[in-house]
Amino acid sequence: MAQIWKGATAYAQPELQQTLAQLPEQERHWLVALAGWVQAELAWARRLWPQARRAAAQTVTAADAVQHEPLAQLGELIASQIEEQQGQPQRALQRMRALREREARVRIASLASREATVQWQLDARRSERDRAQLADEALRLEKLSMEDPLTELANRRSFEDHARAQLAGGGVVSLALIDVDHFKQVNDRHSHLVGDQVLSQIARLMRQHVREHDVAARLAGDEFVLLLRGATEEIAQQACLRLDEAVRKHDWSTVSEGLQVSISIGAAQRQEGDTLETLMARSDAAMYAAKRERKSAAMAGTWLTDESEGEGDSPD
Repeated sequence: MAQIWKGATAYAQPELQQTLAQLPEQERHWLVALAGWVQAELAWARRLWPQARRAAAQTVTAADAVQHEPLAQLGELIASQIEEQQGQPQRALQRMRALREREARVRIASLASREATVQWQLDARRSERDRAQLADEALRLEKLSMEDPLTELANRRSFEDHARAQLAGGGVVSLALIDVDHFKQVNDRHSHLVGDQVLSQIARLMRQHVREHDVAARLAGDEFVLLLRGATEEIAQQACLRLDEAVRKHDWSTVSEGLQVSISIGAAQRQEGDTLETLMARSDAAMYAAKRERKSAAMAGTWLTDESEGEGDSPD
């Protein structure tokens, strides 16, 4: 799993095969469900969507066989995200509903059978080895819940946790919202796979152009955000200009022939009394102002070109 999360799928595949060969002989074992999770992640990383779907379903089935509810819920979550990646919102919604139903059943069962819950907790604490396994599993689940799987940036939940804590602590902080220009056209003209690669490349450029203590995150779709700690709006603007230039100068033809990508960025500095919502609203307004300015500049350039061509064609 670590190899997959690092993007080293070529190393992950043989390690997975070696591990599968060492699984317990009995079919009903929680490690079978865990193996399904790894296979789903590997197929996802390689964009092998049918295999990813089957592996996610295997995770749920194997977890149910041994009544391992956390892994079963994780399988439903992964299946939902896979369907969303494939542009299947209804299937993704069905998976999320199944996940919510599972969570509700767990709550009901917990209330109805407190004794069984206590016994499960005692069993879970039976040995140091059991506790270590549960701790490792919790770390994996936490990583999954706080990281965007496509770009490996912080997800919206993680960003909001960091941002609210930073705002509550006071001090200078700026926030920059980033939107990929005409991203729908990228998907329509070059494919959704190219669109995913564009988002991944922009995430990589973001990581290269922010400081170690800043937070780069993907909010949703083609929307990103930077939380710049200790940065005034002027410093934030400079960082945004560097990132904008890096995106414009990036060789997008390596992703798809004829592909051109640009971004719009709006930055705002925290003011007294700001909440996360008000700070994001000002950043959002600045971003759309940048979009309008870029559009006006493009239209003016077209007009000047047309005028020049007209002058050249006019009679002496």
